[in-house]
Amino acid sequence: MPGFFEIYVETNFSAAHSLVGYQGDCARVHGHNWSVEVFVRCKELDNIGIGIDFREIKTTVKDVLMNLDHFNLAAIIASYLAARWSLRKIYSEKWWDRKERAYSDIIASLYDIMQYCEYQRDHYEWGRELSEDKEKEFREKYNDAYWKLKKVTDIGGFVISKDAADVLKDLRGRPKLDWDDNPPCEIYNQDYEYHKQTLDKVVAIANRDLKATKA
Repeated sequence: MPGFFEIYVETNFSAAHSLVGYQGDCARVHGHNWSVEVFVRCKELDNIGIGIDFREIKTTVKDVLMNLDHFNLAAIIASYLAARWSLRKIYSEKWWDRKERAYSDIIASLYDIMQYCEYQRDHYEWGRELSEDKEKEFREKYNDAYWKLKKVTDIGGFVISKDAADVLKDLRGRPKLDWDDNPPCEIYNQDYEYHKQTLDKVVAIANRDLKATKA
């Protein structure tokens, strides 16, 4: 059967309030009896023709009204708005923390790749050598940084700004020298320069983005 099925329950409660700023008796706290109607719609019925049990609706409404009956509504609304504001503030701060952490990870990854490229460039051009442990450390940092950048580039502007995501995509699509036609030192130097340019751009974007988000 097309359309919706609708049922409702009707009840009442008593509570107090005041009219702030009103010139008269109602400026003082006073009481009223309040009528409540709750409508529930459903698209389908179960096998015995019930959309939702009236008892479930009545129980839910009763639980809600227990927090309103014979209370001062102004205090309840003020508490609700304060709680909602606090939750929004917490959510905003957590989102800002996630954004800051994302930018920090990107910047650190770009820097680690630059270090690795710088070492390899100097190794092939000047014969620079490092201890086996240090070389292993550089290589592990490079691998970790590579996969972090790949992941955030694939995801795009979910946490970071679109501008930052586009800069990372440009880095991925950069022109690359052919290993068969160019010495390794030039290849690593090119990679170093591209990552340095990207790092400078991401730092500028992050400063702008984080300031706007924090504000």
